[in-house]
Amino acid sequence: MYTRAMYTKAGRRWFLLGLLVLVGCIPIRRGTAEDTPSEPTSAPIAKAEPIEPIYALSLTAVANQTLIEKFDPPGAGSNVAGSIAAKAENNNLFGVTLTKVDYEVFLLNKSVYKGSITPEVFIEPNDRVALTFPFSSSLEKQRDLIKAIAQSSTGTPLAYRLEGSMTFTSQSYGFTTEKVTLLFGDMLSEQKLKPPAIALNESSSSIYSLREDVPIIRAVLDISNEGDIGYFISGKDISLYVNDIKMAAQDISPYPIAAGQQGSFEILFYPDKTQLNDNALRILQEALDGEPTTLNIKGMLSLDVLGVDTYEIPDWDIKGKVNQ
Repeated sequence: MYTRAMYTKAGRRWFLLGLLVLVGCIPIRRGTAEDTPSEPTSAPIAKAEPIEPIYALSLTAVANQTLIEKFDPPGAGSNVAGSIAAKAENNNLFGVTLTKVDYEVFLLNKSVYKGSITPEVFIEPNDRVALTFPFSSSLEKQRDLIKAIAQSSTGTPLAYRLEGSMTFTSQSYGFTTEKVTLLFGDMLSEQKLKPPAIALNESSSSIYSLREDVPIIRAVLDISNEGDIGYFISGKDISLYVNDIKMAAQDISPYPIAAGQQGSFEILFYPDKTQLNDNALRILQEALDGEPTTLNIKGMLSLDVLGVDTYEIPDWDIKGKVNQ
């Protein structure tokens, strides 16, 4: 027969045994992918778009719009102003926005201007847009440049070079190029030098004598400068013919004629009777007596442009009728 003590001791053993069985039946929780780090994996790439190369914009000069637009002569500032015209082309496979161009202008390899433009213009792939690079500068004490610019008004090309860097953006990125030569070439002056139009003023010209041995032929010339540049006109050993007989020669003192202006000047010829043959003396006397007389003036004229260069008109020849 079990006593209370035996029952209690035996019950404890059965309780512990049952507890062990119960613990063994509880499932053990194992780690998941979220709890345990795993080795990195990569999936194969089915398709890839390569990164496109980036090209700087290219510039092409527009020659007939690249000009010296203004030139003040020495004594009036010696200032020059002009512009370089170009087309900017986008050689990329995507559109870009040209935001800024920092540039420097050289004339005859001398730097004359630094500036920048901010076009803020969008350029489609393989498309072009117009750009203008203005410049202005004082050329005081730069005689070689002043002379070259004056010559550009007569058709002598003036060498220029444009250096600079460009800043442009795509949809996602911005790009700035290094400073390089963007353009080079020749330019001319928009202002043109034109030979003067000269005509004999028949009504104002005359033939007379101060005294019997001193005949004077006064030729009044009307002159018009239809060009854009003023100059001094002069001449040396200009010959006068009366009814096709040479009577005298005379120099023309420098006469100023501004651009787009008109004026008149006179030349006084003094025939030397001791140097004339009988036929020439007869023709001269008929002119002095009031006979209608044809005057013909020939020679070479010189145009002194801006005090820096001289151009010649080699076959100057005008004619007109004069009554005493």
